[in-house]
Amino acid sequence: LDFLICLFVLFAGSRIVVVIRVTVDNRYKLNKCFPREVFMRVNLFADSFIRKVLILLLILFVFGAGYLNSILYNRVVIEPLAWQALEQGGVALIVHAHAEGVDDPYKFRLGDCSTQINLSETGRNQAKRIGNRFREHGIEVGIVLHSRWCRTKETASLAFPGITYIVSSIDSFRMRPEHQQFYTKKLKDIISKWNGSDALVLMTHPENIFALTGVNAPSGEAVVMQSLESNIEVVGRIAF
Repeated sequence: LDFLICLFVLFAGSRIVVVIRVTVDNRYKLNKCFPREVFMRVNLFADSFIRKVLILLLILFVFGAGYLNSILYNRVVIEPLAWQALEQGGVALIVHAHAEGVDDPYKFRLGDCSTQINLSETGRNQAKRIGNRFREHGIEVGIVLHSRWCRTKETASLAFPGITYIVSSIDSFRMRPEHQQFYTKKLKDIISKWNGSDALVLMTHPENIFALTGVNAPSGEAVVMQSLESNIEVVGRIAF
């Protein structure tokens, strides 16, 4: 029993150490378990440890609250604006669904899916969820354009079967950054010229969307835009 009491005191917090020592020191001879200087070191260590834990919890609370607030704001304010814009013939720039990697192999070939990174099972489910959410909100989609990459084609086909078309002007320029300006202009032209009453969906890549909008959208997220007079503006974002 003495041994167990000693171990408990060693690993207890500083306040518990003090209480235990005052109440049971005479009975269990805790001063024989540990010299006075050991108790002092334990107390100092425990105080320091508790302070660090409290600081860490405070940091987590502040950042966690900010992150939660961002999510709530996006769901309550931003997403409804995006859906409303799509009802009025807006344009959804959607990053292809979750894929089994980040970069294609060095010698990948367009038209040969076996040489590219493709959708994961999570990505396929995400792609279906995109289509389901559009239908749940009653969004009529006029046309869906996708790049020549297999992962954008599969995302588009799973989400919006039967209305998908390939367009090379929204291809990824990740491997050829010097072409960023060219592809960004092409993407902007497509959006500016869209005047349909139904929504237009462009299934493309994160770098293309970022270059045009400044929004760093993750896989399966939509950045919704509208043509307002001579400008095109980001209206909102939708996470799937």
